[in-house]
Amino acid sequence: MLEATYDSNQDLMNLVLSMVRQLSDRWMSQLAWVTGAQHGVMWTIRHSPAHEGGGLVDGGFDEKEGRQISLGERLVMFFSTIIFNTTCRLGSFDTSLSVSVQKGLGSSWQDGGISGGFAKLRAKFGVGTWDLEFSGGRNIIDWNTGLGAGVSLSAEGVTLRLKMSRGGHKISIPVLLASETRPGLATVALSLLVGISALVQYQIVNPIQKAQVLEAKEEARRTRKVGMERSRSDAEASLELMIVAVERSRAHEEEAMGLVITRALFGSAAAVKKATVEMESVKGREIELELVECADALQYLVQDSKVLLYTSSKSSIQGAWDPTALEDDERALAVWYNFRGIPHYCIIDSYEPLEIPLKFHRLQIARPAIGS
Repeated sequence: MLEATYDSNQDLMNLVLSMVRQLSDRWMSQLAWVTGAQHGVMWTIRHSPAHEGGGLVDGGFDEKEGRQISLGERLVMFFSTIIFNTTCRLGSFDTSLSVSVQKGLGSSWQDGGISGGFAKLRAKFGVGTWDLEFSGGRNIIDWNTGLGAGVSLSAEGVTLRLKMSRGGHKISIPVLLASETRPGLATVALSLLVGISALVQYQIVNPIQKAQVLEAKEEARRTRKVGMERSRSDAEASLELMIVAVERSRAHEEEAMGLVITRALFGSAAAVKKATVEMESVKGREIELELVECADALQYLVQDSKVLLYTSSKSSIQGAWDPTALEDDERALAVWYNFRGIPHYCIIDSYEPLEIPLKFHRLQIARPAIGS
């Protein structure tokens, strides 16, 4: 790529020739030559998070493989979700090495903060100068806008930087807090910045976002109410026709100590993950709770003490339906079942295959101590 730049303030013009190469799905390298008033060479290498998820969830458990995640896998997961950038400049006006590390916060932890909040650490070392900056911010995808702030400690002093980006354009407003290198002041300023950011996030942003989600769900419920009521009626009609076969299957499996579905819930992934086997029946409140009971629908599918459902939406199971309000919300299925008299539990995404029984679904039961 060839581009020309002109600085009217300093009356400087530069011609830049750059080459970019994608080294892998995560690594990119760029080499640029600058000729003109600020001639030199710049080399950059950048690491970005992978796009695929991988089934990893909070709590250190891999739901897809049903096992705990090892420490090594945790470290790989942590570093694979970091945006890492290194730039080396050799020129007449700037000879320096800068390194930055950016980590996503909250729901954007997997993409390095591209879709939400992030924290960033940047260090720059040059001839006769240095700069260390810690910053944070939030990218607002709908508005194509980013807002942030940071505290910089350098040879020139302590600086507070307020930042904003919009459509690829960036604005940075520096506020000089001290003209001397004072680490104590930088620490205090950073602590205040983090505290104010947390206060704004939890007291202003989170309530607004929660209200917006609830409003969107209510609107979606009103829009989809007729369709969901029809789906519920069709599912209940199917269950009435299936009830004799369901009771026969349950009685046979109980007698043979085989596969007995004790409870199953399908719906919004957030609601399914909070559900427990002891919670009250959701019948009559499916649209409100975004959950539907489907134990009978799964028991109907039991053959030879097994259930195998291939990749398809679980709302297509005969006798089940989808009570989730928002189209973009993730769906999940939770199943509690007994096999050989032992309780089991599993939770899967709507489009994941369901295979039960499996050994790693077995729940740990506290056994009385010998002699008690």
